[in-house]
Amino acid sequence: MRATESLAGSGSLTSFNETLAVLQARPAVADGKFALVISDAEEAGVYERVAGDWQKVAGLPAIFTESLAAVRAEAARDLAQAYAAAAYASRQEAAEIVGFDPTLYLLKTGGHITGNLSVGGMASANKILAGAGSGSVGLTINDGQGNSNLTFNHQGGVPDNDSPAQSAARIVSDTDGNTARLAFELANNTTKGQSVDTINVLDLTLSSIRLFRDTVVEGALSADRAAGYWVATNSEAGGGTNNDKIMTPRRTAFSIDANQAVKAWVNFDGANGAIRAAHNVSSVVRNGQGNYAVNLATSMGDTNYATSGTVGVDSPTAAVASLCPDPSNSTATSVAVRCGYTNQGTGGFLAIDPEVVSVQVTR
Repeated sequence: MRATESLAGSGSLTSFNETLAVLQARPAVADGKFALVISDAEEAGVYERVAGDWQKVAGLPAIFTESLAAVRAEAARDLAQAYAAAAYASRQEAAEIVGFDPTLYLLKTGGHITGNLSVGGMASANKILAGAGSGSVGLTINDGQGNSNLTFNHQGGVPDNDSPAQSAARIVSDTDGNTARLAFELANNTTKGQSVDTINVLDLTLSSIRLFRDTVVEGALSADRAAGYWVATNSEAGGGTNNDKIMTPRRTAFSIDANQAVKAWVNFDGANGAIRAAHNVSSVVRNGQGNYAVNLATSMGDTNYATSGTVGVDSPTAAVASLCPDPSNSTATSVAVRCGYTNQGTGGFLAIDPEVVSVQVTR
């Protein structure tokens, strides 16, 4: 019996329970192989292939000739163990050739691994899921909701979470196109087994980052410049009524210009009209002694404005020096003023060119 086991374990036993006639008719078998003939009482025995022919080298082991069931069962078990040993040896040899761990086994369809599976790499043509059936996290490709995806309870657009309170999310990458893009999508109040479309809340490309929902910044928000819808336009800055736009320095200056009461002012030398400082004044023209035209950079639109001013003189003979508007010579773009003083004891108003003349135009 042990000899038979050795034959089975070595892989030399090529035939079992065939007649000698059948053995002879089989295609060529290499020399040194063995076969058992059992059912043919006259030819029963162990045969070896020698010089292209089957030759009987021994009688059948006792297991095949005795009728005791226990003996045959023991022999059958020994034979099965021999075949198992041969299979294991083949597996070990294959493991050495291709370099895998022979203690790992491939699972049939639907099988489960309860422990950790460590691999150097893993490839899938469709998807890889973690936690399937309980709000899975998945790597999917073209699952009907995106090109290349990282899904959260949203494989194929269908939640698989059993929890009564649940949500879903996914990150989508359009890797089939030439323009790189990542879209971050969310869905509230999802239900297991019911397809749901996620909503894009953040979009990333090489040219822009787009937010599609209200944004709360807890820390500082730094930027090289501000542009777009959230920056006030000139008309919004000038109108002074919008309360949900930001103001750039230029827009702020425009708003001040548009909304302040003083629309123009100037400080100039009365002797020649030379401007020392001004706002919305392009030039001052001296038309004669104490007679000036203050020309505006931006028109008032009409003459319904108010003019006021002060003068400064060094003359010791001046009792009262003053500035008076000249409405008859004023226009929407030019403000006419006259300067003079009253001599002590004379009661007369005399035109003068003050050292300092200040004019303000309000509206």
